[in-house]
Amino acid sequence: MKNLIFCLTICCFLLAACGQSASTNDTQQTNTSTNTDASNNRLATNKTSNTDGTANIDEQANATTDELANDGTAPHESDGIAEATAAATEGEVGDDGDTSVDTDAAVAAAKEKLTEKKDAAKKGLKDKAKDAANKTKDAANNAAEKTKAAAEKIGEKTKTTSNNIVNQVKENTPPTNKPSITPSPAAPSTPNLPTTNNTLIGNATNTINNAANQTTETAINTGNTVKETVIKNTPTPPAKPTAPISPPKPVVDETKVFFASADAFFKQHVANGKVAYSSIKGNSGTLDKLVKTIGALNVDRKDSKTKQAFYINAYNILVIKSIIANNIPSSPLDVKGFFNTLKHQVSGKSMTLDYLEKTVLFGVKKDPRFHFAVVCAAVGCPRIENFAYTPAKLDGQLTKQTKHAVNNADFTKVNNKKKKVYLSKIFEWYKADFEASGSLLDFVNKYRDSKIPNKYKVDFYDYNWKVNKQ
Repeated sequence: MKNLIFCLTICCFLLAACGQSASTNDTQQTNTSTNTDASNNRLATNKTSNTDGTANIDEQANATTDELANDGTAPHESDGIAEATAAATEGEVGDDGDTSVDTDAAVAAAKEKLTEKKDAAKKGLKDKAKDAANKTKDAANNAAEKTKAAAEKIGEKTKTTSNNIVNQVKENTPPTNKPSITPSPAAPSTPNLPTTNNTLIGNATNTINNAANQTTETAINTGNTVKETVIKNTPTPPAKPTAPISPPKPVVDETKVFFASADAFFKQHVANGKVAYSSIKGNSGTLDKLVKTIGALNVDRKDSKTKQAFYINAYNILVIKSIIANNIPSSPLDVKGFFNTLKHQVSGKSMTLDYLEKTVLFGVKKDPRFHFAVVCAAVGCPRIENFAYTPAKLDGQLTKQTKHAVNNADFTKVNNKKKKVYLSKIFEWYKADFEASGSLLDFVNKYRDSKIPNKYKVDFYDYNWKVNKQ
């Protein structure tokens, strides 16, 4: 029993000793942790307040220190504090068992070591920044020198060009009243160039451009001034004599030209109601021109008498042309379709002689006197005259032709014994035209010198279709 009690007592004593040892260790660890946190706080505070007035370099130094800590070249603050804590934990404590003194010393030593490395890093960064600044300054100075040299070169070049222009103008200026030439202004001096590259180059470029523009503008203005002075002093040459202005050519009336040409033609080739067909055939130039004019001349917008005269002359000329074109037959009836088939050009239109007479001419005016003006190239027709019908004389010409026909004994035959009158077949063929305002005898007596009694009987003699050639 005593042995059992002794063993239990020993166990209780050991347990109590173990518990005290554990409490002591906990207290030491707590003090160490507290001291470590306090040291860290003081170190952080010192780090914040530790500055030399150069914010950019401190930041770069801190960054460099962190980099060195990360790659193993310099310890971090926490590493120094950790070493001090480890030493305190291993028993490096004071005689009174207080570990705070030793821990503060360890932290201070670590901080001092860290500060030395940090100062070294800052110094290295400052040296590098200074080297970079020196290089930038050297580059800026070199750029400034080059820009200044370029500006001076351009200024000299523009000045030389301006002087050359002025000299050329001087050489071409007459000796009298020679204008004074203001020399071109010198290129402006280059201002102090900034140290920054972009600003330096930009300002230098603007300076060069302004100098060049001013020099060029001055040269141009000077040249213009000299040019104006030369022009003023140059005598004006005498004006060239102007040619007299020709009066405007009168507008030619082609219808009048046609009437004149036709009149000359009839006078030359017609006599006593007979046509010189053989002579015309031997020299048909005038006839061909007249025929061409008839085909091209448009009289649609002409007055009524002009149209009537034109169509009468056209009919007679085209009959003569057809006779000659068919080798001057004995009779126009020997040519098949002479009046109603053969086509001719009149005012741009194709038509027969019958259509020209009955539709075109009588379409202008229904005048029975037309039958004594248009001639069908036969002896039995009213005789063809040696003149052309014209608008101004048309009415008198038609009346004269009608009177000649009804008073001609060979054309209007009166037999007083039989109390009978023999008229041309024309009155029979175109009876409706003549009786438009009375009987046939009424029309005849209107133009006849010796009137025919109305009780006389009217008859028609045979038509002589023999060609009316000379």
